[in-house]
Amino acid sequence: MSKNIMNLFLKKLNFIFIILLTVSCSTDEEKEIIEEIIVDPCENFSEELSDSELDYITKILIVDEEINNLWNDFNTLREDPIFILTEIDQGIYINPTASQLEASIPICNEIGGFENLLIYRNEAILEFSKPKVEGEAHYAFAVFEETPLYIYDITEEPPLDFYSEYKNRNGHYHVSVFYHELFHAYESKNHELYFAENFTQSFFQFPITDSTLPLLLLLFDVMIDAYHLENNNQRIKYLEYYVSIQNKLNEIDPSGNNLIRNHGFYLEKLEGTPRYIEVFSTLNSINNNTIDDPTHGYENYNLTISSNIEVRQVYARRIFYHTGAGVINLMEKLNYPNIDESFLSPDDMVFEIAETYLNMSNSEKENTLEEVKLLYDWDSLVLRSDFLLSL
Repeated sequence: MSKNIMNLFLKKLNFIFIILLTVSCSTDEEKEIIEEIIVDPCENFSEELSDSELDYITKILIVDEEINNLWNDFNTLREDPIFILTEIDQGIYINPTASQLEASIPICNEIGGFENLLIYRNEAILEFSKPKVEGEAHYAFAVFEETPLYIYDITEEPPLDFYSEYKNRNGHYHVSVFYHELFHAYESKNHELYFAENFTQSFFQFPITDSTLPLLLLLFDVMIDAYHLENNNQRIKYLEYYVSIQNKLNEIDPSGNNLIRNHGFYLEKLEGTPRYIEVFSTLNSINNNTIDDPTHGYENYNLTISSNIEVRQVYARRIFYHTGAGVINLMEKLNYPNIDESFLSPDDMVFEIAETYLNMSNSEKENTLEEVKLLYDWDSLVLRSDFLLSL
């Protein structure tokens, strides 16, 4: 894992704690002002999208329709200020605030079959946004005139690393990553639902030991297969495998401050939910089939690990993206009612929602754990763990 990729991941998580988007986007009062101003924004001076902008916005809208089927109150695309850099000196400003509306030029394209966005040009936002996404990041979370602004840049090709290249395998990198990061903005705006007091970002203290790492290896592999099950009996079984492994990890947690839950379970919620949105909204709408490898390249990368920091990068962080998203997908496929609403409490984790749903006894959890250990060759996982711990 390159240092640059890791820095991007840590930078994104740091944003969650630094901003928490304390200022809501358009207030009801602002919306009333905007409605008064916008009688017909295209009546006088307006602009149109370029062909490449129209193509991108059309994809964004196609995916947005599918998101409505996955997460009911994720309406950030149509509610909050967003700026998309589309060319070196051009961009699209979505959902302007009342204070910025007068300085914005409406973009007036008919996009057939979709409810149009409020989209504009705005030179001040453009100049503010450009330096925010310089370097390797394609996105930024900033505050412009006391209003949170999500910035996304589609002007550059995806980074040349295995993770980004995998995400771009169907050419949809800038669509899927746009929505993954936009979901983080949604989480931050609703931080009272997503961030509990005991959430602990503890990358270097998360317990990776001879007792926990074999179970983490098992969890990683089990949840890869969980994406490709063909019937509900299998889905129930794999959900039971997941619960039995996580339950054991939580029981034996040697960290002293319950980091299996307060770091790991929380990351399954905070990173698993945007991964779920990113993967399944684009899969079901623009055929972005990244679930061929739910780890987005990390399954192969694991075979090349050669340092302790790489072990920690995978098993203290990356694992939770695909395990969290995989469990949500299992429960959605099992017709769990209103899965998105189950997360509207800061203390409701992916594991605890699944555990409550299955209602397994302690003996059932223990027996299931022994079953999945046998299925996935526990002895080989222990040997692999020993090797990784020796690095």
